[in-house]
Amino acid sequence: MCSVVIGILFASNYKFFKQEKFVGKRLLNYFFFFGIFVAIHGIFVAESYVQWSYLVNVFLPFLMLPCFAILGANHLVLSKILRLMLSVTLPLSLLFLIQGPSDKQSNLVFITYVASASIFIILLPLLRTKWKFLVLLITIISFAWDIENRSNVLNISVSCAMLILYIFSRGAISKKIFSYTLRFLRTVLLFLPILLLLLGVLGVFNPFKYLENNDKAKAIELSAESGRNLSTDSRTVIYEDAFNNLNNSNDWIFGSSATVLYATQLSDSLEGYDLGRLGGSESGFIGVLTFGGIIYAVIFFLLCYHSSRLAILKSENTVIKLVGLYVAYKWFFSFIEFPLGFNFSWIVLFLAMGITFNSKLRLMSNKQIAEYFGQL
Repeated sequence: MCSVVIGILFASNYKFFKQEKFVGKRLLNYFFFFGIFVAIHGIFVAESYVQWSYLVNVFLPFLMLPCFAILGANHLVLSKILRLMLSVTLPLSLLFLIQGPSDKQSNLVFITYVASASIFIILLPLLRTKWKFLVLLITIISFAWDIENRSNVLNISVSCAMLILYIFSRGAISKKIFSYTLRFLRTVLLFLPILLLLLGVLGVFNPFKYLENNDKAKAIELSAESGRNLSTDSRTVIYEDAFNNLNNSNDWIFGSSATVLYATQLSDSLEGYDLGRLGGSESGFIGVLTFGGIIYAVIFFLLCYHSSRLAILKSENTVIKLVGLYVAYKWFFSFIEFPLGFNFSWIVLFLAMGITFNSKLRLMSNKQIAEYFGQL
């Protein structure tokens, strides 16, 4: 429902947004139009109902995401969207808890809906008291309700770490140290996954295998009821499947289209991959690489790189700097999970990009930005 309302907002202000000029709009156009190419490619590849269904119901809506960055780049519309998420999206997410913690599908839907809470955790000190209470409540519930969801635990933990960093920036550390810290963290988040990927491909170091075999990581185990180890390597096979497909089809540059159905080592398991893997994978980076090749992956990287650079290097206030760090983290996180889709996880990412592209927000002082978010 929130997505529909946001779509109406964009349509009703189309003329304004068409005239609006901001840094990053060209990259958003590249992402959108190359996505159109990927979709057209998928039309010629699709052979089954399942492939057509994925193209129409998942990938085509995914192409709308740049619209949310454009919406986020206008501070007047952005405030309406954030207020809508706080007053409608987060409260309604609690409805999915009615089924109880044993319902895995309800848990996943709930976690998807509360993905927007990750950005509000960073903004927590600036929000009204009622919104602070709501965000804290949703965060605690989502963290405790399905602790087996490693991606949710990681997202909440990172957002909380950024919140702590914001608190320290208010006087515990100097502005110079804070600035250098953000620059260092941004560099690590943007380039470390690429380095680790290269090391993994060369057979030098596999971080997923390392965590699985590490004695300390093995100690991170859930209750005896589930007996699941949070350090279990469930990602190496995903990368192997994707790279084997790209090698066999020689689609490294332009990708295999949004409807590619490629062989997977999980075919004989109980994971439901009887016909092959459809929809990229749990990894957002692998999904982008598989669908649109190196070109699409580079465009996505440049969006995250440029967005985080503007926020951290060209912003006058702490909050926008942390939003830029959040964008850089999402690039890092896409190598672990972050499956492609038109959902709140991706919507919030592109809204965050729009916030960093907004020169008016970047030029606000800490006091002015506090007043802006305090009015939500």
